[in-house]
Amino acid sequence: MRIFLFCFILISSQTVSAQKIYGTVFNSQGDLLPYASITIKGTTKGASANDKAKYSLNLPNGTYIIVCNHLGFTTTEKKVTVNGETELSFILTDQKLSMDAVIVKNGGEDPAYEIIRNAIKKRSFYAKQVNQFTCNIYGKDLIKLKSLPKKVFGKKIESNDKKEMGVDSAGKGIIYLSESVSKVSIAQPDKFKMEVI
Repeated sequence: MRIFLFCFILISSQTVSAQKIYGTVFNSQGDLLPYASITIKGTTKGASANDKAKYSLNLPNGTYIIVCNHLGFTTTEKKVTVNGETELSFILTDQKLSMDAVIVKNGGEDPAYEIIRNAIKKRSFYAKQVNQFTCNIYGKDLIKLKSLPKKVFGKKIESNDKKEMGVDSAGKGIIYLSESVSKVSIAQPDKFKMEVI
């Protein structure tokens, strides 16, 4: 009886651990494409590729449509049947967007303001067009000085402090720089999740 129970547990554990989809995401030139989003169509289950563009998903046996997307690239879908460990890599092509010519004339208001005002007017309409989505965000914050004041709150800034801040002798330079990659998931009416990668 013990041998039968041991064999059953061993076979069950191997079946569960082997039911995995894994792979790598590339661009059309064959370069790695890190931080791509991989999801199972029709569900909220998914994963993000790591900094080496590799991902893995554990799934029960069955047939799935796996969706891979990355900002600036065309979304790709692949149908796969899981029956054990399955390798599924993606090659994403650049997203081609075309736009009519924009003519900017001297004088008057910047045409971007009119576009922004129209988008704000239709905010409630656009907000209801998508029930849920996931996207990757690259954010960059930068504070750059044109000149550093001689005093801050009445105290003189010493030359050693200027060197530590990374500004030149005229007080010009970048004093703050922050870059981040995040995965954001939003679902109506009020679900919001941000994961800083």
